[in-house]
Amino acid sequence: DVNLAGSFFVLREAARVMQARRVGAVVNTGSELAIIGQAGYGAYTATKGAIVAMTRSAAAELASWGIR
Repeated sequence: DVNLAGSFFVLREAARVMQARRVGAVVNTGSELAIIGQAGYGAYTATKGAIVAMTRSAAAELASWGIR
C-alpha cells in the first residue's frame, strides 16, 4: 500500500499544482527489481513495477501540460 498508493497520491496532488502552472517534472523512485524480478520478493517487485508503469502513463497524460 505504501509503495504504490503513496506514490500515486503524491503524483496526483503534485500534478494538480503543476497543471495550474503548466510546467513541472515528476521523479518517482523504483527498483531494479521492477525490471528483473527476484525470487521471494513478489509483492515488492510488483509494486515497484507498477510505479514504473504508472510513471510512464502519467508522462503520456501530462505531457500536453508541459509536465515531464
